[in-house]
Amino acid sequence: MQLPDREQQIEYNLTVLKRRDAAIIKILDMAGHVVLYQFNEDSKAWDRKGVEGSLFVVERSTEPRYQFVVLNRLSSENLIETVDADFQTELTDQFLLYRNLKQEILGVWFYSPPERTAISDLLGTLTGDLEEAAEPPPAEPEPAYAAPPPVVVPTAPMAAAAPLVSPPAANVANFFNMDKLKAKLAGQLRGLLDDDGFLTLLANEYLRQQQRALQQAQQARQRKEAATTSASTPTDAVAASLPAHLASLMQSAGLK
Repeated sequence: MQLPDREQQIEYNLTVLKRRDAAIIKILDMAGHVVLYQFNEDSKAWDRKGVEGSLFVVERSTEPRYQFVVLNRLSSENLIETVDADFQTELTDQFLLYRNLKQEILGVWFYSPPERTAISDLLGTLTGDLEEAAEPPPAEPEPAYAAPPPVVVPTAPMAAAAPLVSPPAANVANFFNMDKLKAKLAGQLRGLLDDDGFLTLLANEYLRQQQRALQQAQQARQRKEAATTSASTPTDAVAASLPAHLASLMQSAGLK
């Protein structure tokens, strides 16, 4: 049996996806079969999530502009993940790791290694473009997907007993990218500088600090002047009394 070519597969699957989300306008790339794992932070182990099927990276006409969708063959609950500027991924020898909007760490096993690399490169390109663009508006609620009809698999028939190995937990320790974190914080700070309310609050606080400094300087001068006046008063009093005192002594001595 001859398999359909890739363009036919994409056209057919786009029709399937649009039945459940009319905002999808394009399939950017696809993978024939993936299996999803979730990292359990309590046990530090990977749990199979019960999601496997074909994966599609799609572009939408409304926010969120990019998503990837796994049409689940095990149940009617499909996997839908939003791809935004903060979407983090890491490619390993056997898995594509990512952190979603719920801050869950997940690993995607691909039946086809070339598809794993291609999807990773595509997601990296999308997040890079989104980081350079202006901040996107809030994401709209994700549509609910019904159970999909059979999907054409773009690869040869898959071996039923393909070995699945859990992603190594050591990869999670290196999952967070410090450069991305610093870039995210820098973006948030730039956003505050564009916030008129925040700048007004900052300006008022600056003026209060300046006024307090002036008051403290004035009080210091007043204390200094008071100390100078207090120290000079006894000397002035003695100096003022000397002529009368000498006159009294001279008078007592019979001197004129």
